[in-house]
Amino acid sequence: MTPSDVVFWILAVVTVGSAAVVVLSRTLIYSAFALLFTFFGVAGLYVLLGADFLAATQLLI
Repeated sequence: MTPSDVVFWILAVVTVGSAAVVVLSRTLIYSAFALLFTFFGVAGLYVLLGADFLAATQLLI
């Protein structure tokens, strides 16, 4: 596995895990922080794809 593959899998697990916490958490503050991690994970995946503008847009939203 290349380092790019390792980074992809780490970002994918963090993104999917934090998205699950957003849906399953009963506490609003936990859901908000998990949503923040989800946004950062998606932005990281955009960077890996070479879509820097989309990553910056994702972070601004």
